[in-house]
Amino acid sequence: MQVNKQSVRELLASGKSFLVPEYQRPYSWKQEQCETLWEDIMNFFKNTQENQDSSDDDEYFLGSVVSFIDENNKNTLEIIDGQQRITTLSLLFRALYEKANGQEYKKDETKGYIKAFGKCLWKYDEGSENLEFKKPHLTSRVVLDSDNEILQQILSENIGDIKQSKSLYARNFIFFCERVDEFISSSFDMWGEFCKTILNKLVILPIECNNQENAMRIFTTLNDRGMPLSDSDIIKGRIYASIQDKNEKEAFASKWKELESKLVIEDTGEKYFVMDFLFVQYMHITRARNLDSSNEVGLRRFYTTGKYKNVLKDSQKVMQEIEELQELWLSIDKFENERLNLQATQMFDTLYFYPSDYWKTLVSVYYFYCKDKGLDFFSEKNILPFLRHYVATLFVQYVQTPSRNNIRILIFNAYVSLYKNGLLDFGVDLQKYLSDETFENLFFERQKIFTAFVTLHLYVKYPDQEIIDGEIEHIFPQKWQNTNYNGWNKADAKKYLEQIGNKMWLEKKINIQAGNGYFGKKKEKYKKSGFLEARALAEYPKDDWTKEDIEKRNEEIYITLKAFFEENV
Repeated sequence: MQVNKQSVRELLASGKSFLVPEYQRPYSWKQEQCETLWEDIMNFFKNTQENQDSSDDDEYFLGSVVSFIDENNKNTLEIIDGQQRITTLSLLFRALYEKANGQEYKKDETKGYIKAFGKCLWKYDEGSENLEFKKPHLTSRVVLDSDNEILQQILSENIGDIKQSKSLYARNFIFFCERVDEFISSSFDMWGEFCKTILNKLVILPIECNNQENAMRIFTTLNDRGMPLSDSDIIKGRIYASIQDKNEKEAFASKWKELESKLVIEDTGEKYFVMDFLFVQYMHITRARNLDSSNEVGLRRFYTTGKYKNVLKDSQKVMQEIEELQELWLSIDKFENERLNLQATQMFDTLYFYPSDYWKTLVSVYYFYCKDKGLDFFSEKNILPFLRHYVATLFVQYVQTPSRNNIRILIFNAYVSLYKNGLLDFGVDLQKYLSDETFENLFFERQKIFTAFVTLHLYVKYPDQEIIDGEIEHIFPQKWQNTNYNGWNKADAKKYLEQIGNKMWLEKKINIQAGNGYFGKKKEKYKKSGFLEARALAEYPKDDWTKEDIEKRNEEIYITLKAFFEENV
């Protein structure tokens, strides 16, 4: 292993190539991280220029890069940790080259920096003294094809028009170009000193290993600047390192890339969920199969130490089941699983408003329990009783003790019981909670779960209710005037506004139209709703919505939900 502090110029212009391998995560630095990097560099530069005590030894440390020598090409370093940093620095140096080489800023005393920046980006032919623009130092195999093309385009001689691209490569390159323009416009006389500082004063710590195993070991202990490695990044590296066959390695990298791409919401670029989520689910599936109800450990520790450290070695099985999990949760998240009947989908919709998403764990386990036992998870006789029992259990437990730890214990008990004897035993007497005289008071105190209660009440009372988008409507409005609401005062309004009996589901558009209007006028808007409860309220015989009406609806919701709990726990 070689560890030798270098300037960024020495590292990038060393003549070696840098390969970001398939198993790495996609480039993810956004403008916020680039802004921080630029400001740090500018502050360092200004301090060195203004401080008379500064010396040639002053440096700005950018962090480390971990790599190992590619066995097929001794002149190529495969980056294990630091790809975000190396890629961003390459974009910065490409922007600097572009500006230094432009006619607007080119001058005799700084023309040498054009070649200096170029050598950090491309191979340099000593004989012809020319840059080989078709041989960039940086190559990435991890990104989606469209992004890879943009990176290649930026690292070519003629970039062309990339202003319309949504790629982070393009956005960050344009950002650096704009910042360089701003600097030169305001401090043209300092351009040469700035180039010298960028090339010689920015230092990095390259850690060059002689094999992948050593590099991976260091990889698991380091973070990128501002972008900590996720647990799934570590797991990805572990799986990749454990595969011996080259074709299998390539197949794994391709599969991982495919799974990552499926998680992206096309319209927004956000993700339905992250890869970590799938491996958390798989951890609990593994625990359930091994009848393990012990305390939960961190994801990274689970897969790398102790009795489960060899789970990842069966990479084909792991990736196959991870893919199944992804398909399951994407179909549930999107409400696009045609095998789920309306009542089962209603239960899932209700669970999404539960105060913790830990509930998903047992659903994942139950899916694989059914698969392992040759049962049909989606069959109405299996999924619906499971979901109703699960919803009732979670809600009653939350009313009694709204603790995440208590919920975890229930879930661990249930999935061990499931694999041990085929029964969903949560290990707690919920009927005892329901018969306790304090249960009703606790029910109305748990405001964090009110949205889930309102959702469940809607589906229990109206079993034919379709799944539609909406938001919580305050029947007595959040903004009100004494002149409009006879019998109300500020103290009463504050007391009753957030009570469960004053809330129901309504489409956002209709909610806006209803606004803070008088109840009698709101009813006309409710008639147009797809929510059956809103349409029923449109037929309410009174045009006033009073404290008594809220109290009456409080009681009706409680009675309806308690009956559901008693029937299903």
